[in-house]
Amino acid sequence: MLHNQKGFTLIESIVVLSIVSILSAIGWAAFQPMYEKKAVEHFFEQMEEDILYAQHYSLVHKVPTVLSFSNHAYQAVSYGKAGAKTIIERSIKNGFTFQKSTMDPEIRFTDRGTVSKSGTFLVSYQGKTYSIIVYLGSGRFNVKEQ
Repeated sequence: MLHNQKGFTLIESIVVLSIVSILSAIGWAAFQPMYEKKAVEHFFEQMEEDILYAQHYSLVHKVPTVLSFSNHAYQAVSYGKAGAKTIIERSIKNGFTFQKSTMDPEIRFTDRGTVSKSGTFLVSYQGKTYSIIVYLGSGRFNVKEQ
């Protein structure tokens, strides 16, 4: 009596699983640098939005605002008649460090929404250094990789 068996042998299954595992490992290795790049892009996009928000807050509420950066977090504090009020507070992913270049890592907006001091401070992450260039008056800034 002949039995007609259908299916894969153990060897065939192991070969297929090995190929899938190797391709997955290669894909994961290629994904890591892209993830880190997106993390940096997201950090600077969020920072840009927060700087613009602090500037608009100063302009609308007619109060000076200071956006200060540390290696763990950054925050924006407005100084109105009622005292200091924190309007932004964000934690920062481990690995980002801020250093003084031509200005301390803080941005001060006047009650008219203009920057009171221009200059550059540095942000480092995983061996790469970025210059944050703050322009006088406008509150605009650029990020350049060094």
